Amino acid sequence: MKTFKSVATRWLASVSTLVLVSLLVPVSSMAKQVPTMFEPSYTPFQQETNFLTFLGSYVPENPTTATAYYKAIDPNNTKLTFPQWLKNAGFISDLSQWNPNGPQTLTSTPGDYGFGKINAAVRVIVLNAADLGFVRNQFIRCVPNCAARNSIIYTYLENYPVQVSSAEIFAIDTTVLPTPSVITAAIQDANNRPTTRIADVAFEWAPPPGNPTSTTRYGQLYTYVFHKDTTTGQITETRNWPNDPAFLSGTKVNGRTQFPPLVPVVAGDPFSPDLDGRGFKQHPGVCFICHGGTPKNLTSTGAYPRQGNVNGFRLLPLDIANLKFTSDNDPSDLLSRAAQEASIKAYNQIVLKTVPAGLETDDQGVLRVPHLAEVIRGWYAAFDGDQSMSSPTQNQTFIPRGWRESLGAPKGSEELYTTAIAPACRSCHFNRELSLDFGTEASFAADKSSILELALLPECQSNNPPPGKRPMPLARLTFANFWQSFITNGTFQYQNQYVKSHFGFTPTSYCSSKP
Repeated sequence: MKTFKSVATRWLASVSTLVLVSLLVPVSSMAKQVPTMFEPSYTPFQQETNFLTFLGSYVPENPTTATAYYKAIDPNNTKLTFPQWLKNAGFISDLSQWNPNGPQTLTSTPGDYGFGKINAAVRVIVLNAADLGFVRNQFIRCVPNCAARNSIIYTYLENYPVQVSSAEIFAIDTTVLPTPSVITAAIQDANNRPTTRIADVAFEWAPPPGNPTSTTRYGQLYTYVFHKDTTTGQITETRNWPNDPAFLSGTKVNGRTQFPPLVPVVAGDPFSPDLDGRGFKQHPGVCFICHGGTPKNLTSTGAYPRQGNVNGFRLLPLDIANLKFTSDNDPSDLLSRAAQEASIKAYNQIVLKTVPAGLETDDQGVLRVPHLAEVIRGWYAAFDGDQSMSSPTQNQTFIPRGWRESLGAPKGSEELYTTAIAPACRSCHFNRELSLDFGTEASFAADKSSILELALLPECQSNNPPPGKRPMPLARLTFANFWQSFITNGTFQYQNQYVKSHFGFTPTSYCSSKP
């Protein structure tokens, strides 16, 4: 297994997954399909803020805002390291029990602790093929338990790259189809927990800090960089950049220069992950992109508002259609989809606890639950309308009521939902407010102008998007899938073509009207 010795090498290696995952068109035809996103004349700021960034009037986060956020959610700095966070969350009972690499033992028995043991309700390991492309080894537990009505929820992800050749790290404009053996090897390797982990991301659905008896719950986010010191070999997992000059000074891989960070990477500053090969983006906004909520500007005193309580945050469900496994139904394979199906359902039932339960009226006058809640329940409905989640397996073809043609949605809505909305849009729009969660065809159509501007306009422009303009989908891998992957229904149609058809978009009818 390759050892990465610089920031650039480590993070570009993680981005190599973009080269591999879920892009199904032959390499010779792919480059023609994806709109040009990065022009040589663009500044680093312009190149780094197209994806996974909040723009508009909001100023991108920096070490000062990230430090203020951590002070808000961890005022006493009791979770500076990942083992400290694990102990606080109850996954381990003593720091000495944490094994940063090598085998683990999962246990859910109360009080069952020991070296290498993780006390969790659920564990799942998958390759996320929808947005970032990492292998994720993830765990979740609840206090007092996951059946409680208003439990505190702790979950964390160990993120691993898919290992490919160094030459492929830079093949951003073309892609290579991952074979089943590559996918299997990547997941099995992560399951063995080598010393090439990228980072650990931890989430709490918890009360405000300092008031553990409060019934309030909101999302609190931590990111920890996994680092093996280039001199001593010691492994650390901290939420700040390590003091390792050799690690921090790397700027080139195979002669290619890494994008200069918007803010210099300095030992002791909060860790800022590079999730897409376009620069280091600060915490917590880079997580809010998909988990919901919008980063807040600091108060006049330099504090992060409301103790870090950002409205709209939710945990993300495990959407099997957007995941890869070592195999599908191999009964001897404990990492297969079939073997993990029960754990995936249990995980999703816990995620549902972070979604508002009541009915709300959306901008189109429809009284409904949030899109995310309807889909999670619909995945496990044994019959239409079943709200008890009685089915043991996930129905990947579930279509929400507001997208069903039999209930009044326009013709073609169901195909649009399954071929474009589900794979390209909903993983992030799940966690937007009701007006933007795409829970009905009407809510999607109501956002037509923004969809055309952000999702389809890039095709119109020779220099696109305009500097500082973000496209949709907002994750780079999802964007590439949106323009490159086709649906195997007998025709070579792309996700973007279904959206174009729905809105009557053509270069002559729309692009010609744009500057």
